[in-house]
Amino acid sequence: VAPEAQHSGAYDERCDVYSFGLLLWELLHQATPFEGMHGMIASSRTLLGDRPTINLHGPRANFTSLIKRCWQHDPHTRPSMEACVVELHGRLKERPVTPP
Repeated sequence: VAPEAQHSGAYDERCDVYSFGLLLWELLHQATPFEGMHGMIASSRTLLGDRPTINLHGPRANFTSLIKRCWQHDPHTRPSMEACVVELHGRLKERPVTPP
């Protein structure tokens, strides 16, 4: 859940962009963010600005900047969902990602 949604309960497209960044991280790492950590602790860390470590190599590394932009703590600095889709399509055309 996006930090602002946790803090104030406010939810809009920018929260979806944050969630998209987490989903992209999960798909590319084939792991769960903050795995093994209690949900409340993970939520607290998210509110403080912590994010899961990005450890992508090869073609998958091309998605690092998109993930980081989706995770921006300030929701006004996150890209729109449309911009995410355009970038994602562009990256996949450049070099398809294959399973590990």
